[in-house]
Amino acid sequence: MSVLNDFSYSFKSLRKAPGFSLVVILTLALGIGANTAVFSMIDVLLLRPLPYPDSKHLLKLFETKTPDDPINLSGVSPANFVDWKEQNRVFAGIAVSAGFRYNLRANGAPEQVWGSAASAEWFRVLGVRPKLGRDFFPEDDRTGAAPVVLLSEPLWRRNYQSDARIIGKGIVINGESFTIIGVMPEKADIRDDVQLWIPLRKQVRPDRMLWRDSRFLDTIARAKPGITLAQATDDLNRIQAGIRATHSTGDIYGAATILPLQQSLTSDLRGMLRVSLATVALVLLVACANVANLMLLRITGRTRELAIRMALGAKAGDLVRQLVIEGICLGAAAGVMGLGLGALGKKLLLWQLQWASPDLAAIDLSWPVLLFTFCISVVTGIVFALLPAMTVVRAEMDDLLRRASSTATVNIKGRRLRQGFVIAEIVCSVVLLAGAGLLVRSFQVLRHVPLGFDTDHRIVVWLSLPRTKYQRDPDVVRFYQQVVEKVRALPEVEDATFTYKLPLDGGGFGGSFQTTRNIGSVEQFNDIELRLADSHTLSALAIPLLRGRFITESDSIESEPVCVISRAMAQKYWPNQDPLGHLIVLTRNDVNGEKRARRIVGVANDTRDLINQEPLPQVYVPYTQISFFSMQLLVHTRGSADSVRKSVNGVLRSVDPDEPIRSVEVLSDFLPNALLDWRTAISLLGALAAVAVLLTVLGVFAVIAYTVREKTREIGIRMALGATSRTIRDQVLRQTFWLAAIGIAVGIAISLGCTRLLGSLIYGVKPTDPLTFLIVTVLVAALALLASYIPARRATRIDPILVLRID
Repeated sequence: MSVLNDFSYSFKSLRKAPGFSLVVILTLALGIGANTAVFSMIDVLLLRPLPYPDSKHLLKLFETKTPDDPINLSGVSPANFVDWKEQNRVFAGIAVSAGFRYNLRANGAPEQVWGSAASAEWFRVLGVRPKLGRDFFPEDDRTGAAPVVLLSEPLWRRNYQSDARIIGKGIVINGESFTIIGVMPEKADIRDDVQLWIPLRKQVRPDRMLWRDSRFLDTIARAKPGITLAQATDDLNRIQAGIRATHSTGDIYGAATILPLQQSLTSDLRGMLRVSLATVALVLLVACANVANLMLLRITGRTRELAIRMALGAKAGDLVRQLVIEGICLGAAAGVMGLGLGALGKKLLLWQLQWASPDLAAIDLSWPVLLFTFCISVVTGIVFALLPAMTVVRAEMDDLLRRASSTATVNIKGRRLRQGFVIAEIVCSVVLLAGAGLLVRSFQVLRHVPLGFDTDHRIVVWLSLPRTKYQRDPDVVRFYQQVVEKVRALPEVEDATFTYKLPLDGGGFGGSFQTTRNIGSVEQFNDIELRLADSHTLSALAIPLLRGRFITESDSIESEPVCVISRAMAQKYWPNQDPLGHLIVLTRNDVNGEKRARRIVGVANDTRDLINQEPLPQVYVPYTQISFFSMQLLVHTRGSADSVRKSVNGVLRSVDPDEPIRSVEVLSDFLPNALLDWRTAISLLGALAAVAVLLTVLGVFAVIAYTVREKTREIGIRMALGATSRTIRDQVLRQTFWLAAIGIAVGIAISLGCTRLLGSLIYGVKPTDPLTFLIVTVLVAALALLASYIPARRATRIDPILVLRID
């Protein structure tokens, strides 16, 4: 029989068993669709090259305290960047940028856009050419150079209707006129939200280009041909070690770490991708085990047909080829349906994960994804057609005829193989349910952790002052004071404060300090989270003051530098002591450009920066003494967010007509946003675990039902000899119990290792949490017994007289 005839015969054979074919195709399609959706993400984020020439040589550089530390990564300070650029031997180019908010005036109203201050080499390192005009020249990135700007293509289209004559025209940014020299294409930057670029030294003052303890620059480099990652890292560590030795008394990191640019851009998603890939692989394994069982049951039901064909001269190899072709047909059909389910899964993943990376919008079913789907479909079909086909190869014709006989004894090997597949399905389901259960338990713990502050009836208004306009810190302080005084006077406002950063806002404002007795030493820099605040910050957030006093109106630029520390900081650095009156020196300069000793005047209660981390040491400093260009105006209000926005906007117009509101948020939304990782993981893992459990239940049902059918003669004889219905039912359920017990035991053993892959997503419970595993055990055992209950009842209704008559 030719291959074409085999395909024709396979289609006819599968059409005669529509129920079997549909179940197999749907089962495989679920597993293939889930894998296709996740592989689409992996293809876009990990496998597909970045949209830059020769992107494999693009690197992201970081300062770290120890060499080659991929966890505790920091940006690069301006002065260190200059040294890296001049002293390195391994880079063809190195460049930096930093993101800032810029105020544009369009249609008479101010508009705030996200922009970047970039060194002149930024686009040359990336290999990006302008769509119109030119990019930065070295002379553009010098102090005192004429102000020039590059526009993004979306901003050019939106505000200037794609006018090609825009080059050379002026644009007002932060109240200053800039000359447009070019328009950059989409994907011109490693950040997708950048709307314009200005030269680095137009944004960063000359004195701040000398900073070595303020690490805020994103740094990229292009390695020279033939330079390995290890060689580049060694060279950068050589430079950094020399900087550390020269500036031994400063808060200078002594090492550097280099990551491939693509890896650094997707670092936040890699953990989720690993969990997702492992999860969908388990779902596919469950689906394949289910299909293998169905194929085994089908081949057992066709033993008479196969025996007759062998009796008529068919060779075992011909029969195996026929069965494999049937598997290919089923796999291909499942692959087509899996593509549809994968496209649906892609939309669900976009909905769940779009917060993490804008690149997710580029997910499509491209050729690599199509090839992956085709390969996995065909391979799955072949593999799980070969398993039952091998029983044909090993069997003789007489054996096949004996199996086909209604009086045949039970096929012990086939039954054990089917039971093995059921156990494998139960194992996978236990692993997935254990992971989902630990996430749910962690989520419940995190929902009730003490935050240390109140969130009700509080609105957050983000403001970012343009550094090119507000160059002097006293001007920044004056602006904040004028705004907050007017906001507090609004009738719908209970209280208002300027602070940065608010707790639970994705990490604090990092810094370090020394005690006065350690000034000048090398290793006594202690990490803290810095809070800029005013006299109303504690009351506006309802944070208890535990000891001493808080910031007052008298804590001004001219007064003694003071600070308030958190309880966690007091317990860590002054255990069993009273910290009040102690002096510390922050590494961040004050408004006078100095690092003066600062007196501790109070201790406040702890608040959380990250929901899954215990409170970190925090220092509250008056923003009148240390200022920052971006602040959060917290308004405790009786009104709505819209009314507050309008009122605050009016206040801003009265203080500075060019200053728009960056955004308005509700503080009570901070907790749900902080829990978004857990919601996403629970949704993904929970949905896939539900699919796996459903397939497992169907698998248990199919195997037990067939086992009852296979043992009909034995059951009939036992009932004829006096066995009761309860005895028969318990025997069937006992078989299921042992399958479930073995699967659960193996699954728990594997889960104890696998659940550790969830890493920081597990909080407040141990990876070996007994309650979680107890619930999973009871749930899986109950579902398995429920799946076998109908076959068990059917076994009790077997008529022994009818069975013996047929025999």
